[in-house]
Amino acid sequence: MYSILVVDDEPLNRDVATRRLQREGYHVTVAENGMRACELMEVELFDLVLLDLNMPRMSGYDVLEWVREQAGIDSKIIVLTAARDRDSVTRSLQRGAHDYLVKSAGTPELLNRIRRLCTLRQLEAAQPDGISERQMQAARILVVEDQRTTVELLLTRLKNADLSARGVTDGGAALAALAETPCDLLLLDYHLPDMTGLAVIEQLREHYPTEELAIVLVTGEADRECIDACYAAGADDYVSKPFHAADLLNRVKNALRLKFMRQQARDNDPAARSLP
Repeated sequence: MYSILVVDDEPLNRDVATRRLQREGYHVTVAENGMRACELMEVELFDLVLLDLNMPRMSGYDVLEWVREQAGIDSKIIVLTAARDRDSVTRSLQRGAHDYLVKSAGTPELLNRIRRLCTLRQLEAAQPDGISERQMQAARILVVEDQRTTVELLLTRLKNADLSARGVTDGGAALAALAETPCDLLLLDYHLPDMTGLAVIEQLREHYPTEELAIVLVTGEADRECIDACYAAGADDYVSKPFHAADLLNRVKNALRLKFMRQQARDNDPAARSLP
């Protein structure tokens, strides 16, 4: 059972989060402010922390700074807040948050993020050497987006982060490119000229499990049913347009780390395929 610390100054938010997480089988502890959260983290090692930003006396940013200065705290941290501006996203990730999610995203998306980070933490504990920067830079990424200008923008963002990528503009070209040269991660739009992103995912998952290919949706599609269908078909993550570059790159790197860790776990122990 994973342990989660919920840090929020609003009692209703704490109560709702606690009930939802306990229904999923998580052990939940709550803190009403940043100072109390730090006191609890000095005593117990939580698997994951859900952290609000705007709190009196000690903000979420201050908590992130405090955690960064502590040698023994390795909890995964998701900033869960109402703020969606670029500065809030960038400041949070720069200070060590592992993910950033606005509260309006809803419970299914939050649970997806929690499951991925808890799985990553479990794999990291079993593989203390982790994933090297060299492995990350050698990752092969394929961008699938029908707008050429968006392809070029994504390729530039990835290149600036020392990640190698190439791009295509439809689903058929993506399937052909992967058949010719395997890649580690697919950045996939939902609306393509010849098929949907869902159809691409369904075809790819017949041949490529999650430890061989990570799939991240990057799309303006707002229909929750479509997004959930993509998750059910095998998508690993979802980034909505318009996106913040820092958030996009963080999701890509998290997906790559999880993919490589799963691959190493499978190679070391075939039973690791059962990890979520």
